[in-house]
Amino acid sequence: MLECKKLSVSYGKQRILHEVDFKADNGTVTVVLGKNGSGKTTFLRTLAGVQETYRGSITVDGNELTVLPAKKRAEMISILPQFLPRPAITVEELALCGRYPYRTAFSNPTEEDRKIVEKAMTEAGVADKRARMVCHLSGGERQLAYTAMLLSQNTENVLFDEPTASLDTGYRKKTLELIRTLRAQGKCVVLSIHDLTDAIAVADRILVFDKGKAVFNGTPDDFIASGVPEERFGMHCHRFTEDGRSYRVFIPAEAAE
Repeated sequence: MLECKKLSVSYGKQRILHEVDFKADNGTVTVVLGKNGSGKTTFLRTLAGVQETYRGSITVDGNELTVLPAKKRAEMISILPQFLPRPAITVEELALCGRYPYRTAFSNPTEEDRKIVEKAMTEAGVADKRARMVCHLSGGERQLAYTAMLLSQNTENVLFDEPTASLDTGYRKKTLELIRTLRAQGKCVVLSIHDLTDAIAVADRILVFDKGKAVFNGTPDDFIASGVPEERFGMHCHRFTEDGRSYRVFIPAEAAE
C-alpha cells in the first residue's frame, strides 16, 4: 500500500508537485495521467524514494518512507523508469540485479535467487533470451528484460513510468497483461501512461495531474463521466459492441461531433 499526504516537490524555486493526496491499496492498479511536464515522473520517482527531497508524508505499507533504510525500501517498492540503459550484460545477469536488496555484499546468488529470477524471466517473456546481451536487444525486448529485473526484485509495491511508450501493439499488450497479473497477485501497482484507452482498460483508479496538481482521482467510469478527458486531453470516449463484447476507446473530441 502506498499513501502520500500534502506531497510537494520543488526543484530550486520551481514547484513541481503541489500538496498531492493519494492512496493506492494492494491488489489494485492506479494509472497516472497528464500531459508532458505535468509532474507524473516526479511523482513516481518521489514515491519510490529516488527523489529524496520533498515536503509532506509518504508511507509504504504503513512505514514512513524517510525512515526506511535504502535496502529495506528496495525490498518494499520497485520502479521501472522510462529511459533504460543498454548495459553490456546478459538478460539473465540483468534480471539477477533485482535480487541485490536481498543479498549481502559480494555474495553469489542463492538457489532461491535463481528460482525467482527464472520465474521473473518467464513471466516477462524473456526466458528464451537469457543469454542475449541487453545492449543488442530491440526497444521492446529491452523493456521486457528490465521488467524481468523488476519482477525479480519481488516487491509488494510496483511502479512503472511510461511502460508502453514506443512499444508496438504486441509488446504493449504483453505489458498490460503483466500489469493485470501483478494485480491478481495482490501487488499495489502504479503506472503512468499516455494512452487513455489503455488507461481505462487496466486501471482500478485514475489519477490526473495538471501543472503538478492532482485534478482528478477516481474510477475509470467516473473519469469518463467527469468531462476531464475532453477538457484536459481533447479526447472523447466512444463505446461500441462487437461480437457481443463491449469496448471503450478514446478518439479526438472533434471527430466525435
